[in-house]
Amino acid sequence: MTHPAIPRAVRNGRVVRPDEMTLPVTSTAVRHGLGAFETVGVRGGKAFLLGAHALRLVASLSRAGWPCPWHPRTVFRWGSLAVGVAGRNEGVLRLIASPHGPTLFAWVDEAAGRDDGAARAGGLRATVRPAPRAPGSPLAGLKTLSWADHARIRDRARAEGFDEVLLAAPDGALLEGTGANLFLVENHGLVTPPAGEDVLPGVTRSLVSCLAPGLSLPLTIEPVSLPRLLSAGEAFLTNTLIGVAALVEVNGCPIGDGRPGPVTSRLRASWWRLAQCTRTGEDAGEEMEERPWAGKSPESATAF
Repeated sequence: MTHPAIPRAVRNGRVVRPDEMTLPVTSTAVRHGLGAFETVGVRGGKAFLLGAHALRLVASLSRAGWPCPWHPRTVFRWGSLAVGVAGRNEGVLRLIASPHGPTLFAWVDEAAGRDDGAARAGGLRATVRPAPRAPGSPLAGLKTLSWADHARIRDRARAEGFDEVLLAAPDGALLEGTGANLFLVENHGLVTPPAGEDVLPGVTRSLVSCLAPGLSLPLTIEPVSLPRLLSAGEAFLTNTLIGVAALVEVNGCPIGDGRPGPVTSRLRASWWRLAQCTRTGEDAGEEMEERPWAGKSPESATAF
């Protein structure tokens, strides 16, 4: 049966029908959730920063110890092919890699919907919950298919009227959202929790770290507590679908004046210009997209 919303997809570099994107129920990907995934925003007919996402997908598989025969350039080509055969200017590119085979699927869904819309509607509201994975878990900081714990926390919070959940370590330090990185605006600069074993090194997080110097915003990477977040002048979340989205309330308490602030608005405008620009080869996003290994995470020389 063909999925009406996905006319064509890509499996290991070959264009296929959606009903050919299958794995046997006996595979470890199905039985144990072994595999990794990436979600990439498609705007103006291109997958924004696809190269950086391809690099992180390969890194996730390698760190987890699963077979990964693909170079990031290969993942980039196959993802670009999926965008091309989809025939959509706007949407979401999905990449799923399974050690069964190994197999890499790529397809484009319809536009982002709720996540992107909420980001533009006056800011996001969040609550705080304990991180579902223990510190030092071998899967912490990786985008693996065994994402049920994060999805359950997020879905329950959304049923309670929140847009996102901030995950807290046992010592109370805020780590990240279920699908986003956290930034504070403090003393005319930015603060974000350190990425590492317990925090996903977000692609948009890395992009913001590249944009910040041009906007005269020094970046500090250090632990963030809930009281510090609530006393910040502004806060925002980042991921590939929402870009830079104001975080205006946590646990019912406003951050700043409870509205998107000027620094967040400037960063969102800069991100939006890059996400919408044509492929001229002259913008900052182009270098990260075509040569993701040139885009560094704020902490180290490792590209994400």
